Formats: sequence, structure tokens, C-alpha cells
Amino acid sequence: MNVIRYDFTRPPPLAPNLRAKLAQWLGRSNTLLAELFAGMSVPVELRLDEITTLYPTEALAQWTDKTLAIQVKLTGRESQSVVALPNPLVQDLVTRLLGDSPEESLTERDLTPAEQSVAEFAVETIVRGLKESWQGESGIGLSVGETETNLRRTKRFRLTEPILVCRSSAKTSIGDSSWTWLLTNEFLAHLFDLPIRPQRPVDDHTSRRHLEELVRGMQSELEVRLGGVQLTGPELAALRVGDVVVLDQRVGEPLQASVRGEPKYLGWAGRVGNRQGFEIALGNPQARFGTDPSDAA
Repeated sequence: MNVIRYDFTRPPPLAPNLRAKLAQWLGRSNTLLAELFAGMSVPVELRLDEITTLYPTEALAQWTDKTLAIQVKLTGRESQSVVALPNPLVQDLVTRLLGDSPEESLTERDLTPAEQSVAEFAVETIVRGLKESWQGESGIGLSVGETETNLRRTKRFRLTEPILVCRSSAKTSIGDSSWTWLLTNEFLAHLFDLPIRPQRPVDDHTSRRHLEELVRGMQSELEVRLGGVQLTGPELAALRVGDVVVLDQRVGEPLQASVRGEPKYLGWAGRVGNRQGFEIALGNPQARFGTDPSDAA
């Protein structure tokens, strides 16, 4: 059965002029960051890849429990942002920072306490690159905060408010990866001194009405099962046009209708004009099958 997923409205993209400012800053930051890492004998090519606006559930779904995720704070503000690096990239950077050569292929694993400390230093270097590449009239108060134990389940972001996902590609001698900065629109507004839209409380009645509107717009597929049969390989291979296959469904038993694979109704097949139809007789799919359609109706 093909289930049609409801296409919820995606969050609006960032304003073009603001996106351009952010992209220019992150582009400069990646250039400086590559120079900083090169000075530590860590050759890596960095460039801004994309800036997208997503809801947190979608933005965080790709990350594993071994992702290195550390909060980046803005002085005097409660707004949230997190820098995230895939575990293999962290291993790659840490190994090089320690003066060794990484293996050609790296799989996810837990970091040792010593590796965790070096990894946090790598994130501090990323934040340093962000601060030193800032070209605002005044300095920018970014600092490294707490480590997220599981980015996928973080509570830093409100599920109903979109966040910015700024992904930069990272290329080393053993392959391609990326580092990502996830930040709220409020965090970005504080960075660029933009007006902050106050959060308006939503009453229960309004929330319910919006939810009802969403539910009414959803589409689900109702599937009616005519019956089935088990055949052996030779029997299946011997089937020809005109053969009759006896199904496991008795003529006097109601058919079962399912929604998204879950049995919901019992009823009877019929005809409506020149189309086949299905008349719902019972709403309990676990009810005992009757032998007379009139009894079920």
C-alpha cells in the first residue's frame, strides 16, 4: 500500500539580503579557519555549502548519538546555537592535531576523554574563526558553551520554530565531510541587530483550530483487501490467462478495509454506477464475521 504523507508547509527561507550577509561572513570564516588549522599541521579545505531553514525535527534527524555537538553562546543573550561535527570528521581532526595520521576509513566510535578535550579545542578554533572574521562595527561576543550529549534529542530548540542550518564542507586527505552551525532566528537577529518579534502566546482554542485545519487537509489511503492465497513456486509458474485462483475470502464474509495498514472497517463490495464501491457495515475490524450481509448492515 502506498501511503501519501502530508506535505506540511515548509518554513520560509531567510531574506536574501540577510542570507548574503551571513554567507559572506561564513565564507570568510571558513577561509580563516582553514588557515588556522593549517598552522596546526591539519590540512583541510573548507567552504560554505548551504544555508537552509528547517524545522528542528528535520534538521536534527541526520545526526547520531556520537555526533560532537557543542553550544555556542552569545554574550548576554539566551538565544541558542550549536556547532555540530560528524564523529568521523572529529576523529580525523583530533588524530591530526595529535600529530598522527588517521586511517583511510573511519567508523563512528566513542571518543576517549583525551580525544574529547582535543575535539572541544577544535570547536573553540571554529568559534575563533567566526569571531575573527566578523566585520561588524563592534566585536562579537561568541563563546563555547556546554556539550550536547545527543544532538538528535536536544532541547535547545523549540520544535515549532524553524532554525537556520549553515553547513560547510570539509575536505581532508581521507575524504569529504562537513561541519554545521545550527542557530535560531533570534540568535541571528541579535548578531545583526535586527528587531526581535515577540513570542505571542497561543490559546488552547486557537491551537485546536489550527490542528483541526491541518488534520482536515491530510490525505490517507483506504485499502480494501479482496483476499489472498498461498501458492508454491511451481503453481505460481504454471498460472496462465483464464485460470481461476480460489482466495481465502468466503463470499458471505465482509471484506476488511485498512487505513495505513491498520484494519478499521468491515463491509461489502458493490457497484456505484460504473465504478466499484465499498459499503461500510462495521467499524470494528475485530468483530466476528457474519454470514449474511443483511445481518452486518
